[in-house]
Amino acid sequence: MWADTKNEVIYQTQWFGKEMAIIDRESGKLIKEVIVGQSPSHVMTAPDTGKIYLAMNGEETVNEVDPVTYEITRQISTGFRSHPHGHWVSSSGQYVVTPDFIGLKASIIDLDSNTVNDSEMHLYGPIATGMKGDESVFYTADFLGNSMTAIDPSDGSVLGHIDWLEEGLLGLPIQTPISPDD
Repeated sequence: MWADTKNEVIYQTQWFGKEMAIIDRESGKLIKEVIVGQSPSHVMTAPDTGKIYLAMNGEETVNEVDPVTYEITRQISTGFRSHPHGHWVSSSGQYVVTPDFIGLKASIIDLDSNTVNDSEMHLYGPIATGMKGDESVFYTADFLGNSMTAIDPSDGSVLGHIDWLEEGLLGLPIQTPISPDD
């Protein structure tokens, strides 16, 4: 679930379906449902353009959707058996980073150059990402690895790795919130 850039509508994916619901934020009423592809897991908008980005579990893509016509304008492959999940759009709108749960990696999509690179480290059940406002690092929660990995979006290199078990903590990390003040 994510709001548009004007905070007027809410976008909600239908993970076990093919639709994205567009809901009036004030009234809670359904405005429209649009077909976006197989198994959209998460949705987020680009702050600079308002374009909608959907992680498509069933299609191994990130789909770009026009925020006015709701037409798919671009499908970006994250690779065979990747299963993209809780992605993040950078503050400038240049990058979309997505954890690829089955692919055991993160995909780094550069929307400006239309290229996709992978993280240099195998991740174990990456499930969600978050990125600093200055775009210098993104974090991936490695659900099955009980860890969190910090990755440079410009080249996919690993900047840090925290193994929660080695730290004496037990848990399955799911979200990777970033402090608003970085």
